[in-house]
Amino acid sequence: MSAAEENADTQLEFIQRWFQSVISHPEGVVAGAGGEEAIDEHLTKSNALDAASRMSVYADAYFARLIECMGEVFPVMKKFLGEETYDAFAFEYLQAIPSKSYTLHNLGRHFPGWLEKSRPRDEEDGEVAIASEGPDWPELMVDLARMEWAVYETFDGPGIEGQPTLRMEEILALTSDAMDETRLVPAPCLNLVTARFPVNEFYTALRRAGEGEAVAPPDARPAWTALHRRGFVVQRYDLNASAHAMLEAILQGRTLGEAIDAAAALWPDSDESLGEALQTWFRLWAEEEFFTGVRRTV
Repeated sequence: MSAAEENADTQLEFIQRWFQSVISHPEGVVAGAGGEEAIDEHLTKSNALDAASRMSVYADAYFARLIECMGEVFPVMKKFLGEETYDAFAFEYLQAIPSKSYTLHNLGRHFPGWLEKSRPRDEEDGEVAIASEGPDWPELMVDLARMEWAVYETFDGPGIEGQPTLRMEEILALTSDAMDETRLVPAPCLNLVTARFPVNEFYTALRRAGEGEAVAPPDARPAWTALHRRGFVVQRYDLNASAHAMLEAILQGRTLGEAIDAAAALWPDSDESLGEALQTWFRLWAEEEFFTGVRRTV
């Protein structure tokens, strides 16, 4: 490569990086370029538009495409809020947390956390302002966003398709002593969502609602959901506090005995009824292929 060709490549790379930084700047192309004069140095005007206006066309298209991609990841929230309101939230998010990844897969990763931090706060103590009547809308939005991102990650991440999984008979074969030395290996697509609203029910109702059909927001109450992918379809399972504590312990790598203890600590009834519940949970979880095997700790 000649010196002239190398210099041309360097100049092209500079222009490409400059163009990207300007059209993606959260405060607009003029701020991104450092003034209209800087834009005029690299871009000519047309018969109808000056250079800055021409750049703005690309900037608008850039953000419009990212907002469209966000809507594909959070379609239920978009349906709940309405397109105009949702797009406004998405645009503010993209300005606050610009995309810096080479892939759009990560675009909405911080959206639930941004919504959480952006909630209205009580002016006196900095706590979230709770309405005296009705649902706490900001928290419901955050819960819904977390559910949708979990569904997206569960679908797009690694799965168990074509792999052997743990059967119920293998779990029942474990003795009490063995449970303290054994860890269940969770499927890589097993995820948990903790919410302040029954967001799984609300998510389902919104998905099933017809065009223009209103869905009443639920009252606040703690809720837990397990997400899992089988046959490239994401399934969602409502949990109680004990079942959630047990699955959470398993995902944290604790032994089966420790996981059962975690469930027992929150179980509101007798030990006998807990034993029956454990049988029911493990039968369902084995059928749904929540685990891929067992691992001995010693």
